[in-house]
Amino acid sequence: LQPTHAQQQQPEPEAADNIVLLAPVGAVSEVLLSDLARRNAGLPTCVACEGSTLAVGTSHGVALIFDAPAEELRLLLAAPACHEYGPVTCLALHAPLPVPPHAGSAQAAGAAQAGEQLLLAGHARGHVLLWGLWS
Repeated sequence: LQPTHAQQQQPEPEAADNIVLLAPVGAVSEVLLSDLARRNAGLPTCVACEGSTLAVGTSHGVALIFDAPAEELRLLLAAPACHEYGPVTCLALHAPLPVPPHAGSAQAAGAAQAGEQLLLAGHARGHVLLWGLWS
């Protein structure tokens, strides 16, 4: 099929006109598609992004956590029986809560939890795992 005259005349959209701008994440793709990752973690099944954190669920029930600006693997999350839970089918990242400025030494444990980012991972066999990610 040849493009019609009207299709040939349309200019390329400018960056300001785009709703979504795609940014290459070459290092993340290289990790996900490497033979080692495919063998150990499986193929990517779902993705979630919050701030600079990128989470990728896999067919082997593993969640890979990437630091998006640096494009490096930060964490590999796998429960002891993750292969029994089935593939990760959905992910949700929650931004860390701010640490209160008035947190004293008596509140140290609660203040540490306030800076934690949360990841929910849903698995094919109905399990939902809650992970705490420290920045």
